[in-house]
This record gives sequence, C-alpha cells and structure tokens, in this order.
Amino acid sequence: FHERFPGFVDQAAALYGLDPLDVPGALAQVECLLGGWDLRPRLGALTIPALVLAGARDPVVAAEDTGELARLLPRAELVTVADAAHSPLAEGGAELLGRVSAFLSAPSSENHEAPGT
Repeated sequence: FHERFPGFVDQAAALYGLDPLDVPGALAQVECLLGGWDLRPRLGALTIPALVLAGARDPVVAAEDTGELARLLPRAELVTVADAAHSPLAEGGAELLGRVSAFLSAPSSENHEAPGT
C-alpha cells in the first residue's frame, strides 16, 4: 500500500492530526485490511446496540460497505450524514452530536431490540 500510494499516510496524518509516532500503527492497520482481515462473519453474534455513522461523501469507505456493516450488526442503526466525508462525527454538526448523545444515553432496551426479542 505504502509503495502504491506514497505519501497517503503522511497526508492523512496531516489532515487528521495523526501523531507522527502513530504512522507505523496506521500503516499496520492498512496492511491488515489489505491482507484480508475480515470480521464480517462474526458481526451477527454481537448483541449490543451499535450506532453506525457514515459520511455520504466518504472517499475512503464506500456507502455500500457502511450499509453492509449496519446490516450485519443485529442491533445497528445507520446514520448517514449527507454533507460529510470520512469524519461524520466531526462534520455532522450539533444535530448529529445530539443523536449520538441520545443513543449513548439511552438504556440498552431503548435501542434496537435484538432479533427474537
């Protein structure tokens, strides 16, 4: 990855404020993803509520992939922020922050019910 896209991690680090000491860790994460590290088959076993945030203009994670994540998590709620890119929480404004706060404050029973309940 680093050879195919020289400077990508450095640009992302500058854009998102990544500490230069974190660059090796960021590269290791990318290598794991490119090497086929895939937890999708295990997501259906999770029983906790999940709030999946997506930016409609995300150049890194395709909307289809974020939608798939939400579909695979039994108790997921997908929130897509129309004007956001890869950092919907930072770009979503007060409305999204309120939605996230409400999700985190709600008792587990108020979030999506697990299948069969």
